[in-house]
Amino acid sequence: MKYNININQRAIMENSANIDIVDAAILDFMVSFSASPKIDKIIESNTVFFWFSHDAIISQLPMLKLKKDSVYKRLIKLCEKGFLIKFPASQKLNRSYYAISEKSFALSFEPSENIPKGYGNKSEGPSENNPNDNNISNNLNKINTTTYYEPEKAKIYLKNNQQVQMDRLMMQHKLSKDQLDSKIDEFVNYAESVNKNKWIDNSDLARHFESWLSKRPIVINNYKNWTEKEFCEEVEKVGGKNRKEYLRKFIDVFKQTGENGKMRFQNRTAWDTATELKLFIQKELNSVHIDFPARQKDKVSARTILAQRLAENTKRNKENGNTTIDIEIVE
Repeated sequence: MKYNININQRAIMENSANIDIVDAAILDFMVSFSASPKIDKIIESNTVFFWFSHDAIISQLPMLKLKKDSVYKRLIKLCEKGFLIKFPASQKLNRSYYAISEKSFALSFEPSENIPKGYGNKSEGPSENNPNDNNISNNLNKINTTTYYEPEKAKIYLKNNQQVQMDRLMMQHKLSKDQLDSKIDEFVNYAESVNKNKWIDNSDLARHFESWLSKRPIVINNYKNWTEKEFCEEVEKVGGKNRKEYLRKFIDVFKQTGENGKMRFQNRTAWDTATELKLFIQKELNSVHIDFPARQKDKVSARTILAQRLAENTKRNKENGNTTIDIEIVE
């Protein structure tokens, strides 16, 4: 059972979300559960779809008294409103996979910095009926004690000790690991410069970073507007340690222009040069390409070369722990 349900009423109202409290509770569970390292997921066209069992939603939110058909109807409604994206092949897999859209993350719970003050009556002092009032005040004072964090200590903690939260933030803001680390450095340096580098504990530090990140412009990969020169410079920057022949071939493949006038990589729904280059080079290492001569009498020697190349690749793959080889023969 999910112990706490976090519903940001202000965000729902300001975003004109047009959902009720039951929908909001379901979304809160799905956003929270999607950060679990144990959740089953499928990546399709650079979109991550998570498996959310209807039974799990019912058992995790027992106070909603939901039934399977009502869960299904609410999830479909949330898809129609743009909060979720259903995996097209869910029915074939007999599992309900959903991607969480940016609209859902916009409704995620965030502690408000504008907590209203001055409501309610002033507390009375300790009395026979309330002898522990002083103890409560003392405990609150202890809780509000802040500790100075060395900048490097704060950076290391956020980068290495809050993995579930950081994975969720990367997915929410569409950041790579390097981009998120850069934002962590920016946050800690900013806090140090304005003397706001004191936090109650590690959790308080992490909460402040998440709140700060939501209010700062995020690095956007503007790949759809890159020129050919900018694309080549990006490949050189992220792949400088790789062999030049691989970089040239990668550039030649993805700079090809389609009917819409866009280069091949610009027609992707999402693009990360470092990831794509890594996959491309891995495929190149696992492949053998032989151009057979047109004349029949030369094919015997070409097949001998092929056998030699296969032997070389098999040896290299065993050393690298790979087990498959792609063979491309052009006659």
